[in-house]
Amino acid sequence: MPISVAATQQLRRLGVFLSVASLSVILAATLIPQSGHPESSPFCIICGSLGGVDALLNIFLFLPLGVGLALSGVRTSRAFASIFLLSASIEIAQYLAISGRDASVGDVISNSLGGAFGFAAAHYARHWLLPSRRAAITLALVWGGFWILIQLGSSYALAPSLPPTRYYGQVARELENFATFKGSVISPTIGNTTVPDYGFAKTAEFRDNLARGEFVSAIAKARADNSRCGRSTAGNSSPRSAAS
Repeated sequence: MPISVAATQQLRRLGVFLSVASLSVILAATLIPQSGHPESSPFCIICGSLGGVDALLNIFLFLPLGVGLALSGVRTSRAFASIFLLSASIEIAQYLAISGRDASVGDVISNSLGGAFGFAAAHYARHWLLPSRRAAITLALVWGGFWILIQLGSSYALAPSLPPTRYYGQVARELENFATFKGSVISPTIGNTTVPDYGFAKTAEFRDNLARGEFVSAIAKARADNSRCGRSTAGNSSPRSAAS
């Protein structure tokens, strides 16, 4: 049987205070109107380019509420139901009446998970703060696996990611604050693919070449500055050629 840490009046009072304070913060953070219009579907789970960040913030927002309910001695089923109903009510209010808010099913899920995690952490605190030998080994293995997942996730999240937009070649263009190459660029390439001096027709091909680490190179014909040199020379040079 789980042992609740809400065994004393002091902890119960602390739990009530934490629950009320957390509820106030949640309502202030979610029910104040904002400018703009909703940008995502209400049925999305991870919404938009920052959906993962939003989900994590939602978890942390509701986590203290779960801790407070556990310390208050609220039963597990009632606590979980209260957290879910609170989250669902907030999202419905955002969808129907509060401007500038993105209500979604994903928010309901992440909010509920945050509250559930907080409740479980406090409700089973004695098990993971003062574990038996067997429980300690299990906890060490679980947290070790969790640490490995964090490292793998961080490596994936921090890997270079090229945006899936249209790319444009700029070959010896006149750009502000940059010296212009006065010769002629004969063959700018990314890997074996020629870079045009305009928008790429096959953006995916260029993006894949860059993702594979293909070199950006060029064959160019330089032109001497006749005002500083009595004769013209031609040769190979490394012009400023960029793909963006």
